[in-house]
Amino acid sequence: MAVTRRRRRRSKVPFPTIVIIFVLLILLLLYLIGTFDPRKEPAAEAEKTSELADYAREVSTLVKRSNTVAAEFREVWDQATSLSRIELEEKLNKAIEESNKIAEEASGHEAPPPNAEGPDLPSVDLRSAGRSYR
Repeated sequence: MAVTRRRRRRSKVPFPTIVIIFVLLILLLLYLIGTFDPRKEPAAEAEKTSELADYAREVSTLVKRSNTVAAEFREVWDQATSLSRIELEEKLNKAIEESNKIAEEASGHEAPPPNAEGPDLPSVDLRSAGRSYR
């Protein structure tokens, strides 16, 4: 009697199923790489940076206006001897009013906490730059 060996049939996974699983794994890998991208800022960081940028922009505007008033005052100072008393008084009152407006607007801005992180903002010390207005 001949011994007949029965061959076990391997259950074959259909080829399209293997392709679908492979594509899903690649998509999962791409998704995970995208979520750990260091160039993306979390929403809280972006909001904090935009708050600091807004504050810096507003303060910069106030400083520019203040510098304009200072320049106008300097011109009045230089022309003080050639102006009449009425003209001098008008120009000085105008500078005082504008300075008061700037001071009111500046008092409405709240400075960010000292430990706030954000973009590096340049700071200039006028005394070290030799630009003292005294």
